[in-house]
Amino acid sequence: MAQTEQYLKGTIYFKPGGTVYFKPTEDKILVDKVEYSKLVGQSLLGREWSMDDVRDRVSHRSAEWVKEYILYQPCFKADFDKFERQHYLHRSTGSGNPWKFKASVMAKWIDDHWKQIDWDGKIED
Repeated sequence: MAQTEQYLKGTIYFKPGGTVYFKPTEDKILVDKVEYSKLVGQSLLGREWSMDDVRDRVSHRSAEWVKEYILYQPCFKADFDKFERQHYLHRSTGSGNPWKFKASVMAKWIDDHWKQIDWDGKIED
Protein backbone atom coordinates (compact mmCIF):
# COMPACT_ATOMS: atom_id res chain seq x y z
CA MET A 1 0.00 0.00 0.00
CA ALA A 2 1.31 3.42 -0.93
CA GLN A 3 1.90 6.14 1.60
CA THR A 4 0.00 9.35 0.83
CA GLU A 5 0.23 12.94 2.00
CA GLN A 6 -2.03 15.95 1.34
CA TYR A 7 -0.11 18.80 -0.29
CA LEU A 8 -0.90 21.87 -2.43
CA LYS A 9 -4.43 20.99 -3.55
CA GLY A 10 -3.65 17.41 -4.40
CA THR A 11 -2.27 14.19 -3.09
CA ILE A 12 1.29 12.94 -3.30
CA TYR A 13 1.62 9.18 -3.49
CA PHE A 14 4.89 7.57 -2.37
CA LYS A 15 5.18 4.06 -3.79
CA PRO A 16 7.74 1.43 -2.89
CA GLY A 17 10.94 1.77 -4.89
CA GLY A 18 11.02 5.57 -4.65
CA THR A 19 8.34 6.38 -7.25
CA VAL A 20 6.35 9.53 -6.45
CA TYR A 21 3.02 10.45 -8.05
CA PHE A 22 1.01 13.63 -7.67
CA LYS A 23 -2.74 13.64 -8.23
CA PRO A 24 -4.23 17.17 -8.25
CA THR A 25 -7.75 17.83 -6.99
CA GLU A 26 -10.48 17.91 -9.64
CA ASP A 27 -10.37 21.72 -9.88
CA LYS A 28 -6.63 21.74 -10.76
CA ILE A 29 -4.54 20.57 -13.72
CA LEU A 30 -0.85 20.13 -14.37
CA VAL A 31 0.61 22.05 -17.31
CA ASP A 32 4.13 22.04 -18.74
CA LYS A 33 6.07 25.28 -18.21
CA VAL A 34 6.26 25.90 -21.96
CA GLU A 35 2.50 25.48 -22.36
CA TYR A 36 1.86 27.67 -19.32
CA SER A 37 4.06 30.41 -20.81
CA LYS A 38 2.10 30.23 -24.07
CA LEU A 39 -1.22 30.49 -22.21
CA VAL A 40 -0.05 33.47 -20.17
CA GLY A 41 1.19 35.13 -23.35
CA GLN A 42 -2.22 34.71 -24.95
CA SER A 43 -4.02 36.45 -22.09
CA LEU A 44 -5.68 39.69 -23.16
CA LEU A 45 -5.64 41.27 -19.72
CA GLY A 46 -3.54 44.40 -19.60
CA ARG A 47 -2.77 44.25 -23.31
CA GLU A 48 -3.17 46.81 -26.05
CA TRP A 49 -4.08 45.95 -29.63
CA SER A 50 -3.06 47.78 -32.76
CA MET A 51 -5.14 47.82 -35.94
CA ASP A 52 -3.14 44.77 -37.11
CA ASP A 53 -4.19 42.84 -34.00
CA VAL A 54 -7.86 43.65 -34.67
CA ARG A 55 -7.38 42.61 -38.30
CA ASP A 56 -6.00 39.25 -37.12
CA ARG A 57 -9.15 38.71 -35.02
CA VAL A 58 -11.44 39.36 -37.97
CA SER A 59 -9.92 36.91 -40.45
CA HIS A 60 -7.10 39.15 -41.63
CA ARG A 61 -9.39 41.69 -43.29
CA SER A 62 -7.77 44.92 -44.44
CA ALA A 63 -7.61 47.97 -42.19
CA GLU A 64 -9.97 49.69 -44.63
CA TRP A 65 -12.47 46.83 -44.25
CA VAL A 66 -12.26 46.99 -40.43
CA LYS A 67 -12.93 50.72 -40.53
CA GLU A 68 -15.78 50.55 -43.04
CA TYR A 69 -17.61 47.49 -41.71
CA ILE A 70 -16.90 47.79 -38.00
CA LEU A 71 -15.40 51.02 -36.67
CA TYR A 72 -17.31 53.52 -38.84
CA GLN A 73 -20.66 51.71 -38.90
CA PRO A 74 -23.39 54.05 -37.60
CA CYS A 75 -25.00 51.20 -35.59
CA PHE A 76 -21.74 50.75 -33.64
CA LYS A 77 -20.86 54.45 -33.23
CA ALA A 78 -22.22 54.77 -29.67
CA ASP A 79 -20.15 51.77 -28.52
CA PHE A 80 -16.90 53.14 -29.92
CA ASP A 81 -17.61 56.68 -28.68
CA LYS A 82 -18.11 55.20 -25.20
CA PHE A 83 -14.89 53.17 -25.48
CA GLU A 84 -13.03 56.33 -26.42
CA ARG A 85 -14.42 58.22 -23.41
CA GLN A 86 -13.38 55.29 -21.17
CA HIS A 87 -9.89 55.25 -22.76
CA TYR A 88 -10.41 51.73 -24.18
CA LEU A 89 -10.00 53.09 -27.71
CA HIS A 90 -7.73 55.68 -29.27
CA ARG A 91 -8.77 56.64 -32.78
CA SER A 92 -6.08 57.43 -35.30
CA THR A 93 -5.89 61.06 -36.31
CA GLY A 94 -3.43 60.49 -39.11
CA SER A 95 0.05 59.29 -39.87
CA GLY A 96 2.12 58.59 -36.77
CA ASN A 97 -0.95 58.43 -34.55
CA PRO A 98 -2.15 54.81 -34.77
CA TRP A 99 -5.35 53.16 -33.63
CA LYS A 100 -5.08 51.58 -30.18
CA PHE A 101 -7.59 49.25 -28.51
CA LYS A 102 -7.82 47.71 -25.03
CA ALA A 103 -7.50 44.07 -26.11
CA SER A 104 -9.88 42.46 -23.60
CA VAL A 105 -12.64 45.00 -24.28
CA MET A 106 -12.32 44.83 -28.07
CA ALA A 107 -12.17 41.01 -28.10
CA LYS A 108 -15.38 40.81 -26.07
CA TRP A 109 -17.06 43.43 -28.28
CA ILE A 110 -16.18 41.48 -31.45
CA ASP A 111 -17.50 38.28 -29.89
CA ASP A 112 -20.72 39.95 -28.70
CA HIS A 113 -21.39 41.63 -32.09
CA TRP A 114 -20.20 38.85 -34.40
CA LYS A 115 -23.65 38.30 -35.95
CA GLN A 116 -24.14 42.03 -36.60
CA ILE A 117 -20.95 42.46 -38.63
CA ASP A 118 -21.37 42.34 -42.42
CA TRP A 119 -18.80 39.62 -43.13
CA ASP A 120 -19.71 39.62 -46.84
CA GLY A 121 -18.95 43.33 -47.18
CA LYS A 122 -16.46 44.19 -49.92
CA ILE A 123 -14.14 47.15 -50.26
CA GLU A 124 -14.54 48.69 -53.69
CA ASP A 125 -11.41 49.52 -55.68
